[in-house]
Amino acid sequence: MISYTIRYTHQNNTSHIMRGLTGVRLSNASLDLLLHDTYYVVGHFHFVLSFSFNTIIQKTQFNLIFIGANLTFIPQHFLGLNGIPRRYVDYRDIYSLIHILSSFGSLLSLTTASNRHTITNNRMITSPEILINCPITEHTCTQRPTLST
Repeated sequence: MISYTIRYTHQNNTSHIMRGLTGVRLSNASLDLLLHDTYYVVGHFHFVLSFSFNTIIQKTQFNLIFIGANLTFIPQHFLGLNGIPRRYVDYRDIYSLIHILSSFGSLLSLTTASNRHTITNNRMITSPEILINCPITEHTCTQRPTLST
């Protein structure tokens, strides 16, 4: 059985390839004119975002967020390729199923990520990033901080 750390790695690589392929299309000037102000841009932008996970509920969160993110943004790619513009109040009825799928995917991701204590990692509480205030004042540390594992 493949560990979920390896699955995260494969999912990250797959998503990175998707980000790269959609980004290359958007960098092409002639395609950018066609895809500008469409849901394709929204789908590309949101493939770039990521989450970090706790190992306790890792399996469930991985599956639900992976399915939810893809259910949300892959239909938006197809809407953009069909030339559907963003910022419209009403769309043709033929696209209603795609909008319902996209809405369901975002609801699935939202409910999965809304339980905040499952996303944070308790081992990070003593991390220097958490302990030092932001913005950092000058000469905050009189000695080098001790890191524990």
